[in-house]
Amino acid sequence: MRLARLLLLILLPCAVAQAQKAPQPVPEYFNLGPLGGKCISQLAAAGQPAGLLIAKVTDSAPAAKAGLKPGDVLTGCADNDFGKNPWRELALAIETAEAAEDHSLKLKAQRGTETLQLTATLAPPAKASAGGLAPGAALRDKLIADALAWLSRQQQPDGSWQNNFSVENGLVVQTSLAGLCFLAAGFTPEKGDYATELRKAAEFVLETVGEQKQYKRLQGKNNDQTHWSLGYGAIFLAHVQHQTDAKWLAKSSLKGIKSKLKWIAGRIQSGMEDGGGFGHGPGGPNALDYIELEAMSNLLLSALGCMQRCGIEPDAKKLDKMLEFARACTDEDGNVAYSTTAPQSAVKSPARSAALANAMASLRKTDDPIYAKVQACAQRNLEHAFDGHSTPTMHQLAFAMAAWRGGADNWAEYWKHNRVELTMARNPGGSFAYRPTPETAMMGTNLDRDLTEVWTTSHWVLILCLEKGGLPLWCSK
Repeated sequence: MRLARLLLLILLPCAVAQAQKAPQPVPEYFNLGPLGGKCISQLAAAGQPAGLLIAKVTDSAPAAKAGLKPGDVLTGCADNDFGKNPWRELALAIETAEAAEDHSLKLKAQRGTETLQLTATLAPPAKASAGGLAPGAALRDKLIADALAWLSRQQQPDGSWQNNFSVENGLVVQTSLAGLCFLAAGFTPEKGDYATELRKAAEFVLETVGEQKQYKRLQGKNNDQTHWSLGYGAIFLAHVQHQTDAKWLAKSSLKGIKSKLKWIAGRIQSGMEDGGGFGHGPGGPNALDYIELEAMSNLLLSALGCMQRCGIEPDAKKLDKMLEFARACTDEDGNVAYSTTAPQSAVKSPARSAALANAMASLRKTDDPIYAKVQACAQRNLEHAFDGHSTPTMHQLAFAMAAWRGGADNWAEYWKHNRVELTMARNPGGSFAYRPTPETAMMGTNLDRDLTEVWTTSHWVLILCLEKGGLPLWCSK
């Protein structure tokens, strides 16, 4: 509950800034994938079959066209009743139907006392691979193309993408992630179908990165969140610098990127705490009376690694101290704790292990003994990519990056466990949805949901772009 309180305080400034009422509890829904809609997983009970209670149906999507309505209970598909995991069974049936010649999927539903037999016709996808592994180049590229078109439509006139997180910092974080999607797909601010979107995004981040003018204190406590902005902003701008023609950059509105990156590197290093870790931002203890969180170290170490590859070297002594903090958070099995101080030191997560492995690889520290431990921990836990708190989709990206860097076998293992997640995250319009987890249900909040579909879509696009050589500074082999 303490963590849930902190998440509420992080989101509260945006609600205040928009003059909204305090957010009310919102039910968590599972996505219906390409069928279009939302549902609640329902266990068998007296007079009620096991199935998926339909909460929402997307207009003009396959589920709606088939006749499925809110309140219906989906009890089976493809001539089979659901078993113990209806949502996963539906996902596998969707994949089979998409690969079939007529793309049709039979659905069995209960509407009151009436049993319905419906047929949904899925939109013909690009050819998918079989066997539950990576989606295959054709399907992958179509999903990326559809998602980029959707992201382009969500961009705001000032070049940013909306994000319900900490007002100014959240806009920089989301704009950096969305901008990385276009870069990872092979576009630059200089050329390509999305050059304008990228240029405007980079201009926005250049102007606003690391700035927080509002709500730096809440309820008398430190609420500086600028390290998120500095970390994601640096990763994005470093990739712009790396992937865009230098001569074009020098004559463009983005000519100040290298200077801005040097400024960001200085801000990050000056924000390090005495113990070598980082808080959400400088300024002392947060609302829960602690400062350092190892997840922030992972982000900022990754940012320093990306900037290092652009010729901006971090201070060696400070970097050593940062790495010592990360090592102190890591146990013998490679599990990484929330922080070094109790009680946070007892909260360990392989998602942080994956993120630390990615950070050390970005810094070219793969010969460090701790790298082998955290990389191995990530590889052992690929089936748990949605476990952990805060934002499950961010964990997906961390695990995917570690798996991709780990080689073909690890990449196949990642998709063995997570292809169903990709299938059911897909929306008919090209975006990707959140999903509930046991921890988000326990906490009563899900940042993937609350940060909007731009957030979840950006993470899935970056995962899909790894095979295309996307994120060369952050996730090089």
